[in-house]
Amino acid sequence: MQKKLNKSEISVIGAGGLGSWLLLSLVSSGIGKINVFDPDTVEISNLNRQVLYNTADIGRKKIDILVKKLASVNKTVIIEVFPFNIETKEQIIEYCKTSDVVVNCGDYPNVAELSDIISEGCMQLKIPHIVGGGYGGNLGIPGLTVIPNKTKSWSELRNYYKNHVDSHSGMELIKGSELVGGSMAAISGLVANFLALEIIKIILGLPLGFTNQLRELNLMTLEWRTEQFL
Repeated sequence: MQKKLNKSEISVIGAGGLGSWLLLSLVSSGIGKINVFDPDTVEISNLNRQVLYNTADIGRKKIDILVKKLASVNKTVIIEVFPFNIETKEQIIEYCKTSDVVVNCGDYPNVAELSDIISEGCMQLKIPHIVGGGYGGNLGIPGLTVIPNKTKSWSELRNYYKNHVDSHSGMELIKGSELVGGSMAAISGLVANFLALEIIKIILGLPLGFTNQLRELNLMTLEWRTEQFL
């Protein structure tokens, strides 16, 4: 099991609230190589939920900070950083073509549009990917896991939501990145660790929890709401 993780390569788009927690979990799990895409600098508003950064890091590039901090957790992991946003499927094809899994933890220009771009590129490459997740207020959505040619795709989910889901529902709110309310480390960390576990299960060929459905966790009641589409 550990050998499979050591030989794997993961691309993480975004190193903020979800991405920073996810990176820490993946590095701790012994993933062999991680590609990180993020152009941002640390701001004081990040510190309530982005676990890799502290007050001394304000104003510095996130990718410059995370390489050293992640190396202090596991020096054998290769971290390759890219100081820019993903804006086209061609970037996914160019930079993620050797990845075993690509996961969206970013929100530029918004979660849904970025997920469109990532999924388009990954479907062309036939690479498993997790897209469409987020958190806001008391809601957390780990996102949709897509295994090309085996599970429902992100585009199929998007079409399903256009036809079947109330545009004012909590799920649609997060999926469209129209987030309301604040957040904290406990929430972003919980959602990110669901993602980490799903990635590990993809690599190891274990049963997955977020295929063919979008699951929303009410963090006040810890109840799951599930929208399946077949």
